[in-house]
Amino acid sequence: TGHVYAATYSSIFRSTDGGTNWTSVLGGISTSPFSYYTDLAITPSGVLYATFSSEGARKGLWRSTNGTNWTNITSTDFAKTYDRTVIGLNPNNENEVYFLAETPNFGFSSFYISSTNWSSLWKYTYVSGDGSGAGGTWTDLSQNLPGTGTEFDRFANQGGYDLCVQIQPGTGHVFIGGTNLWRSTDGFTTPNNTTKIGGYKIGTTLPFFEIYPNHHPDQHDMLFLPSNPNVMLSASDGGLHRTEDCLAPFVEWSSLNQGYQTTQFYTAIFEKTQAGDPELIGGLQDNGNFFTNSTSPTSTWVQTVNGDGAFGAIPDGRPYHILSIQQGRVVKCSINNAGQVTAFQRFDPIGRTKEDYLFINPLALDPANQNKLYLPAGNQFYRQDDLNAIPIAGEWDSISTGWTKFPDTLTGSGHLFSAIGVSKANPAHRVFLGTSRNRIFRIDNADTGAPTMLALTSPLADAPAGETQPYVSCIAVDPDDANKVVLVFSNYNIYSIWASEDGGTTWRKVGGNLEQTLAGTGSSPSVRWISILAHPNGARQYFAGTSVGLYSAPELKLHSGGNAGTIWAPEGAATIGAVPVPYVDTRPADGLVVAATHGHGMWSANFSAPIASHEPDFQPVVKITPNPASRLAEVFLPENAGRAVRLRVFDAGGKLVREKSWSGERQQIDLQGLPAGNYAFNLEGKGWRKTVTVVKN
Repeated sequence: TGHVYAATYSSIFRSTDGGTNWTSVLGGISTSPFSYYTDLAITPSGVLYATFSSEGARKGLWRSTNGTNWTNITSTDFAKTYDRTVIGLNPNNENEVYFLAETPNFGFSSFYISSTNWSSLWKYTYVSGDGSGAGGTWTDLSQNLPGTGTEFDRFANQGGYDLCVQIQPGTGHVFIGGTNLWRSTDGFTTPNNTTKIGGYKIGTTLPFFEIYPNHHPDQHDMLFLPSNPNVMLSASDGGLHRTEDCLAPFVEWSSLNQGYQTTQFYTAIFEKTQAGDPELIGGLQDNGNFFTNSTSPTSTWVQTVNGDGAFGAIPDGRPYHILSIQQGRVVKCSINNAGQVTAFQRFDPIGRTKEDYLFINPLALDPANQNKLYLPAGNQFYRQDDLNAIPIAGEWDSISTGWTKFPDTLTGSGHLFSAIGVSKANPAHRVFLGTSRNRIFRIDNADTGAPTMLALTSPLADAPAGETQPYVSCIAVDPDDANKVVLVFSNYNIYSIWASEDGGTTWRKVGGNLEQTLAGTGSSPSVRWISILAHPNGARQYFAGTSVGLYSAPELKLHSGGNAGTIWAPEGAATIGAVPVPYVDTRPADGLVVAATHGHGMWSANFSAPIASHEPDFQPVVKITPNPASRLAEVFLPENAGRAVRLRVFDAGGKLVREKSWSGERQQIDLQGLPAGNYAFNLEGKGWRKTVTVVKN
């Protein structure tokens, strides 16, 4: 018919005009309560099957021959409670349909990472009539789902997050996906002819589990090549993979992710004193702590401590690495230059459970004494006093040795420590703490004893009480002056960036042009992180990670009714783009700045000290012509732009390809030898910075 169908929250919709108009044909807003999960499949002859989870008024498994009249075909033996249920049509016999479901406390159970998973697999065969009752037969295959081996070998669906089922054309072999990818050559009629072909490495265990070679856990879809159904494409949390023979005894995969940048970084971890040190570790959503020892954008990254990669730290000189994963599990480890973990020791404080921590939980070394580490733990705060003395003994459990718990705790539901900043000098060992509900603390001399936390007045102390409170996402302390602090609230519709020059006693607004209004309301981005780059000559650059990209400023200025405030300029507008940047860090030794994005990979650049400015900020009108350009591009500056100008040209991959400084109002830039594409012209003068995109043809 050419009709288009969509399975949505609570409803199946149909469009008969190519998607211009839609009509609910099953479910819909008038059928409360609603089903959260739905799925839909259509056979070659136009028979439709749909699933609705059991909390809705249209719960069950449905069949239709025309898309408007539907019959509930659910077996009376099917689970009474079921969440997400996915559909697999047999291309060799369209009367056979497989349903794979998450069915709490019913069917097949398996233990996977601290929880029990429940799943059901059923085969439905259409016989006659509308397919209900005796018009269809049901076969329960659930107990033949894979249930042997380690917890990483058994079938698990993670609350229905990863579920898929497909039948191979020609053979009728059934493939299912949960955390792993499985093949059954007898349609799961027995548990005996089943092979794991992707996901986790066969037989892997905690703590450092491994993944199947060139594949990835958490399956979402699979397709067979129409011209050769032995060729399978697999979609998972690791992206896209392809095998030439899905029937091989051991299936070999190749990655199709070249240039496919979707990695979701939480953090960036590197050594802070050695100029040019290429080692970089990124904490990744669902992909652990990935390591590279090369500045090449095409270098291979290696997984070290796996899980959901979180915060970490590397002491000066890299004597060892401190890495962490989700919910506060912290590891001291040795990593060689190839990224291999050669020894490890988990050491987070005993007595806290993983539920006590934020999912991605902050931690911080004391920069004035790197033998000490500070760790927020939910509503409590800890200090580790002797990192060097912790043996790297290959044990994976919390410890009591070396931990001091501070006496003050937070009270109130959902009130957790969410940010930490630690001073290096003037004075050293000063700790600032921010919380998930608009509180700020300071601890002086935090490196010894258990001093009391000093409650500071939040600059948003008058925020209305309610479920959503201002959330402190970052605290940055100037490395040379602990009285200079930058505070970040990540919520929308509040003022985000504040600075103090008296140790947090008073605060001033420095969000400038990142705020639409002085109240912080309007279409302003969410600010996630601030990092301070302290140049050897005393100059400062401030880098702000936001929900719409990376920004920088050479100084922080008061934003008030009569002052425009800080002028934040975009960094990497043509490369990083308008993606969330949850974390930024810097290395003064070589001006390194690393931005971790949530969805577009990791980016780095080296910055030299900015030209000092004591003049009002402004944005001069810069003209670059021709644009597009082929051999030469000429930069024209207005008289008020000043005489001394610095230009850096970056390609679409963030690589610096041209750099030039001059004094005057115009300058030609040679583009010969550069490939066609978009280039970011970053210009910097006295009191201003500007980025212009130039197209090279």
